[in-house]
Amino acid sequence: MKLGILSIPGSLLLNCIVLVSFSYASVSDSEKFIPSGIIQAGFSILGILFSCYLGYRYGLKKSEQQKRIEFIEKQVCELYSPMVGIYKDLHAKSKIVNKINNISDGEWRKLVKDMSPEVFRNSTDVTNWREKRDIGIEYNNNQLRNYIIPAYKKMQDILHNKIWLAEPDTLKWFETFNHFIDIWDRYLADYLQPEVLEKVMVSEIELQSFFEELENRLNFLRDKLKRGRPD
Repeated sequence: MKLGILSIPGSLLLNCIVLVSFSYASVSDSEKFIPSGIIQAGFSILGILFSCYLGYRYGLKKSEQQKRIEFIEKQVCELYSPMVGIYKDLHAKSKIVNKINNISDGEWRKLVKDMSPEVFRNSTDVTNWREKRDIGIEYNNNQLRNYIIPAYKKMQDILHNKIWLAEPDTLKWFETFNHFIDIWDRYLADYLQPEVLEKVMVSEIELQSFFEELENRLNFLRDKLKRGRPD
């Protein structure tokens, strides 16, 4: 069987050196004279073999690092970045809704603060406010049904399809996230009463740790790519 230079392990090189030394020591003094050119050639060959071995080991390490870098790139581009992007969009919409609701509540309290019951019943301002409130509630419900839950389901699809790229700390949220989406599907299909939903629902607050894991993991992996080091 033929062995290429790159397949010679370090131990074999060491054996070669020991064998040459032993062979030289075993001959008589009259036979010990070896032309210097042959000695230099022998050590040159050993040096070349050893250099090839070191180059081979270095190449293996670089190849393994490159494969790891390519895997991290897939994690970032195909799993964590898309999921974090969707979450940030939903989080921004949630902040807008909360801001509008808080301001609306404050303005409503100012409006009715000094109204007598009679004025309250006949106030056109109160009527207009209620109409706007109902329109806002309908808008939020439509956004929940047509945009927010589908966006969460898109995150779910990404995680399902790219689960092989997920880190263990991400996967521990897999069941909870699926539960969150399944319950909302049932509620929007008029399968659950609001009272039941309140008791079985996983809130967005409970999932906050999952979203933080996604964002922290993305930043951690991106930092590895920037440094060009998978370790």
